[in-house]
Formats: sequence, structure tokens, C-alpha cells
Amino acid sequence: MKILVLGMDGNVLDNYQIKANCAGKALQKNAKIFFNINKPISYFANIYIETSGMNSLKQFKIAFQRITNKKIGSKALEATEKNFRNYLKKGERKIKIFKDAEQFFIKNKNKYFFTITTTVVIKDIPRLLLTTQLDKYVNIILARHGIWENNKIQSINKFDKGPKHYNYLTKRFKTSKNDLVGISSTKHDIYNAKKFGIISIGVTHIYNKNKLIKFRPDFIVENFTELTNLLKKLPTNK
Repeated sequence: MKILVLGMDGNVLDNYQIKANCAGKALQKNAKIFFNINKPISYFANIYIETSGMNSLKQFKIAFQRITNKKIGSKALEATEKNFRNYLKKGERKIKIFKDAEQFFIKNKNKYFFTITTTVVIKDIPRLLLTTQLDKYVNIILARHGIWENNKIQSINKFDKGPKHYNYLTKRFKTSKNDLVGISSTKHDIYNAKKFGIISIGVTHIYNKNKLIKFRPDFIVENFTELTNLLKKLPTNK
């Protein structure tokens, strides 16, 4: 049985604009505090979208590097992430699963193992599940610093997106990477999957097809409805 490794933000959850606005607000606030630079929220929100799929601390560092040559210290990054997460607590109430993703889960629940890869900190996952009810559909959530499975959290230091998530799944399911399929709407998820050597499928939830082509996934689908048919045609081995 194939193990689907799905990006969460902007791919399964219709939340990327919400997250981008929260990141924009947090970056704007701390750009003023730490660097005395004023930029509109939209400026920083666009950088957040551009760097989608990365650890948020890396995204914030890139955003600050765009506006200053000064050293980006940990205090500025940690303050920004704290503000970002506080803004998200309010915004999360509006987050829903994409309709096409939800129908995909329902239709294919006995055909695949559904796993999620995300840079969201593991301790925030239970609160997010209360809002989205994503736990009705997915088997495992691989987050930053830990794993959620069967309503239990396992903390793992320095655990994050990329090879560590993929390697965990091969060991957990006692299988090879040939049974993993990466499905995402973000640039860095696609890059991570390609680099690890698993099939990568891009979904046009964040970027349009012309933009996704530049990231070179193995396949592109317009939505999760198309994904059902594509998965049936995939070879056993990449």
C-alpha cells in the first residue's frame, strides 16, 4: 500500500493566505522593533508565500535579510515566531480542509496510508486538529520536533521536514522509499521529495501550473479529484 506524504499548509488545509497575513503582521512588527524598518504587511506576506514549505524561522530570517544587511539574531527570530503563533491562534478558527482534499480522503480511505508533513511545532498540532478535524482522515502527522499518531504525541528533538520525516516513515512502515509519494503545493516540499528520491506530485492550490512546472515535480494535478486517477497509474517503483 502506498504511503502518501501530504504537505499540510496550503495543500490539504485552505490556510495559506491566513498564515501569510499572520506572518506579514509579525514580520512587520519586528522589523520596526529590531531594525527600525517599515514595510507593508503584504511585502512580508509575499515573502512567506515565496518561501513556503520551509521552517518558519528560516522564512523569517530570509524576510529580514531582504530588508537589512545587519546580523539577524535569535531574539528577532524568536520574537517574530512568538507573535506569528499568537496571531495564528485567532486565525485558525477560520481554517478548513480543502473540499477536494476532504473528498479525496473519504473516497480513498482504504487504499492508502495518509500522512502529513509540516513545519508546525508539534505542541500546536492538537489545537489545530480541534479546529480542522484533520485527525478524522490522516494516520500520522510529522511535525517540527515530533510526531502525532493515534491521538498521542511523541517529541523528537531536531525533527523537521525533509529526510528525517521520510526516513521515519520508511522505518515506521518497514518499507522502502519506493512506497512513498510526496504530494504538495509548496516549492520546498517538492524539492525535498525530489532530493530524497520519491515521486513528487504538485497540486495547484498555492501556485498555478506554469509556476509549479518550474519546481519540476514528476506530475502536476489541478486538484485532489485529478489525484485519484493519477495515483492509479503510478508504477510500483520510481
